[in-house]
Amino acid sequence: MRFSPLKMSIVLILSAGSIIRGGTTYAGITYTDLYTLGTPVTIQGGAYPNRNTGGQVVGVAGNIFGANAHFHAFLWSATSTNGVDLNALGFADSYASSASGQQQVGRALNYVDGGNVPNHAMLWSGDAASVIDLHPSGLLTSAAFGVAGGQQVGSAGNDLGSTRRAILWRGSAASAIDLTPAGVDSAMANNTDGIHQVGVALNSKSNSYSHALLWSGTANSAVDLHPQGFATSAANGVGGGQQVGAGAKTIDDFYAGNYHALVWNGTAASEVDLSSAGFTATFANDTNGHWQVGVGYSGPDGIDGPGRALLWSGTASSLIDLQSTLPASFVSSQADTIVGDTVYGLATDASGSVHAVSWNVPEPSGVGLSVMGVHWRGKDAIVKAHAAFHEIMFKDCKTHTDEISVRMLGADYGIVVWVCTVDSFTTPSGTILPKHQNRMTLVVGKNQKMHWQVVHGQNTPIDPEAARFDPVNKR
Repeated sequence: MRFSPLKMSIVLILSAGSIIRGGTTYAGITYTDLYTLGTPVTIQGGAYPNRNTGGQVVGVAGNIFGANAHFHAFLWSATSTNGVDLNALGFADSYASSASGQQQVGRALNYVDGGNVPNHAMLWSGDAASVIDLHPSGLLTSAAFGVAGGQQVGSAGNDLGSTRRAILWRGSAASAIDLTPAGVDSAMANNTDGIHQVGVALNSKSNSYSHALLWSGTANSAVDLHPQGFATSAANGVGGGQQVGAGAKTIDDFYAGNYHALVWNGTAASEVDLSSAGFTATFANDTNGHWQVGVGYSGPDGIDGPGRALLWSGTASSLIDLQSTLPASFVSSQADTIVGDTVYGLATDASGSVHAVSWNVPEPSGVGLSVMGVHWRGKDAIVKAHAAFHEIMFKDCKTHTDEISVRMLGADYGIVVWVCTVDSFTTPSGTILPKHQNRMTLVVGKNQKMHWQVVHGQNTPIDPEAARFDPVNKR
């Protein structure tokens, strides 16, 4: 088997080149205006989109304020820019919260019992006729908030107040699983990746405020993600082994809307505060395990004022202001989800029209370093150098693997030690190098597509004379 001669060069993935950090515009992230959300023709009133997932937008349309409030769940897409009315027969009103693939979730309700408004959790597959009522038997009210991988999550309860049970469904009312852990008064599941679920819990008996939670399909699997130094927290997105959400440092901050975007890696101790200077409130909505997406506000009172779509890669200093990539005609934006290396969100222009938009996040650029100290920057330079050396020195040279060992450093990084034998070859200066061994030590990590890439490396030729006198590993 012929290998690229790692003896001569190592790709060092150091940074996402040409991006946008700290509100500065970079060339490299590109945006696409997918379509403008039209006004539904089947119901009078405005359109109020909630979330863009993979190009499909869900929300509500109608007159949602005042004495004549009336609203229907709606689904917008590139092929149905005026929206598809999801409201099912038998329900007066409905609201769509989230979507994934061909499924959408939300709630529907009727005005009965002298003003009580019990909700039913709903699952759709693109139109009103496909609706499945997820409402668990024996409970008064329910709602679904998240969907992915054949799972739906939300909450249910026996009163119309704040007491709720976190619920997981798999496509039917009968499949409902209560995720509420012991000792918790009330809980809600906000999202799922099809394996794990995230949400929030409240224990009023201990006078504690909301805590972010992570589940793996059962109540007993609950992990309290609430970080030290925060009065409240909630988890809103999950993917790639990470969880994201927001928290408030103090109760005053909570009531003022001054939230900090947060990211976790499965434990409370792993929490990282993503909030950045210049924003009074930030929220992280989704993650793919490398990138986190959300929105930030800079108004004087928390979430007041226009939002700005934001992107992070695990730290506050990695902030990328996606709003800066949009034309000046857009006055606000939000980043809702990330699928692969594409971020999906919503942007509002100066006329008030809402657009479904996406941003393409480029693969990281590279830096190449040869064993002789020759240095290359960027993918193009690395490819050019490899092509040249393959034609000159390594055209008929083979590399043979002698030994490989791997040591993991958590879920996303590892150290690989590769001992290989390189056939004889002639250098550009005419020197003939005999067949020999190298020991390559590589640090590898996952990129934003969850693919493994080399992030650092060191190549050391093995001196056969020194190896003969090695007191520990004699050859």
